[in-house]
Amino acid sequence: MRADCDWFAQRAQMIWKARPGRSMLVMVPQGCDESGTTKLVRGWVEENFTLPSGYANHRPIFIDLVSDGLESSAHFAWTISQKISRQLHINIEGHSDDYPTDILQYAIEAAAGAGAFPILMIQRFHAFAHLHDGGMTSMLSRLRTLESDAQLTTLVFSPISYHAIRRMMDSEQPFLNSVYGDMHDEAVMTPLKRADFIAEADARGIAPATAHRLFGLGGGPDSIFLALLDLHATDKSSLVSRCAERAGPAIDSFLDRAIQRDAETDQLLASLALGRLNPAQEAFLLSHPLGAFLWKCNRTGELICSSPVMAQRILSKNLPVWSQYHKCLLAAEAGDFAGAGMMAENLSDNHPRLVVFRELVLLRSALTAVPERGLMGLDWRKAAAAVKRLEPFATTAARNFQKWIDVVGASFRIVLPDSGSQRLQADDLTRRASDLQVRLLLLFMFDGAVCSAPFLSEPSARVHLLVNVPEAILQTIAAGFCNIDFCRPPASPPIADYDAYFGSKEQFIFPKMSQKMTLTALLVVVPTLLAQLEVKGVVTLIDPDVMRSLQQKLVDAVRNPASHTIVDFLQKDAAMLEQLCRDWISEWCRMENIASTSELPIRILAPDGERLRALLLGDDHLLFELEHQC
Repeated sequence: MRADCDWFAQRAQMIWKARPGRSMLVMVPQGCDESGTTKLVRGWVEENFTLPSGYANHRPIFIDLVSDGLESSAHFAWTISQKISRQLHINIEGHSDDYPTDILQYAIEAAAGAGAFPILMIQRFHAFAHLHDGGMTSMLSRLRTLESDAQLTTLVFSPISYHAIRRMMDSEQPFLNSVYGDMHDEAVMTPLKRADFIAEADARGIAPATAHRLFGLGGGPDSIFLALLDLHATDKSSLVSRCAERAGPAIDSFLDRAIQRDAETDQLLASLALGRLNPAQEAFLLSHPLGAFLWKCNRTGELICSSPVMAQRILSKNLPVWSQYHKCLLAAEAGDFAGAGMMAENLSDNHPRLVVFRELVLLRSALTAVPERGLMGLDWRKAAAAVKRLEPFATTAARNFQKWIDVVGASFRIVLPDSGSQRLQADDLTRRASDLQVRLLLLFMFDGAVCSAPFLSEPSARVHLLVNVPEAILQTIAAGFCNIDFCRPPASPPIADYDAYFGSKEQFIFPKMSQKMTLTALLVVVPTLLAQLEVKGVVTLIDPDVMRSLQQKLVDAVRNPASHTIVDFLQKDAAMLEQLCRDWISEWCRMENIASTSELPIRILAPDGERLRALLLGDDHLLFELEHQC
């Protein structure tokens, strides 16, 4: 995926200009392609290596070693000797019982005598340094002397620094007490460039717009970027979670090698994942050689995790307290805002951004319909309380969500204070449906109730949940489109052919002013007036056959029996009622000139899992982009 090694070239040119042939530690983080990087570095060195003075007439030769295959200091020395011998077609003196340091010395001297300058390229050096061999101390000392005398150059590839390797070693390992590497310079890989990522995405047939969006989710080792490319077709709500799972082992290895894990560093990683670092933690990360893979700055200059994928993996590790934020986020990303709200109740960190995260989840939870809760399954009192708690953050942490918060605030001011029972509240609102804001709010509420019905397993429970919704929809449409108050019918009814929608041989009698319109009356009056007014988008609601059949099917078979609690309804009754409500809501949307309820401001502006994740992790660059997409 990487097209070049500019980060190495820039460092090497500067170092070799001052001291030609100086040995270097090349840090390639775990989760990046060390083998591929070695090939890129070798290709550049072949063209640009600066030989030490005294070797101007020599040619560089490369001795490639992978430390996992080295078993001892003797094996190391003989491997180098054999590779030099084969490359230069020369015999090198030495016997199997020679000291490994002498074998190495003979090989380097033989190469020089043949007009060659050896460049050792040791991959996975951290494994080499862990060899338990008494001869390794002498071998490392001899290597250091040869490098100091400019008789060879070593390019050591490792995911961590020499200091980190020593910190991880036990007292019996020779490298721990050696001075090897103290004369080496460091070249540290930089994170993947956007151009390289976009080129790889293009080669896979991924559209540029998608590629740029994916790159914004990247950061950290290359394995995260590869996971994003592999899973690019995954639904956006689960992409980060899927990538965190796919790249998880590589991320774990990267973090384990980059930061030695203990209780203190667990706290550091949790703080990094949530973007709530203290000054000491920031100082540590700013000075870390692999810092560019660990953190990035958000729009306000705060240090946050380099990638939401890495942050999610960190938080999934059951860290005390902080893993609860991860579980809450996962529930939100899955669309389970009711469950996320229950978890959010126990989140208590007072960092402003985390407070806003908690309150937004609680607000979404309050506005997620739950069967048999509040008005149409919504808890407007909890919503009002959450909006109140968010007020101090209107210009800071919550500013990107303020449009939605304002819409919710306007909505609960319509609903509250309540005037008694749930039914009375609904009746009061439907009478006021000539007001567009009230009508759209009712559309949102009825749709939520219908969407919550499948969570009830018993058909009778679903029927009782929705049995009054069709009537409430007709009441709303009557007020909003027909200028009819169902509680106070007009003294002079509009002249129309009501009998065409009346499922009886008798003549339809329009209710008197003193009478409340029943469901039977609404099933006649509303379609008759809608048809006469030629309201845009209406189809089934003005179909005489459909509406007449509902007077028996809906009223006699479902509505009236539902008033008797001992009646058990069948699955077909519940399915009929649910489908009717969905059909009417869909038609109502067309009457309001919107495609679906998802276009309602209270829905379209609501923070989804992706935006909540960006907030939780402090990634305001991504949050800004997502906000403008809304």
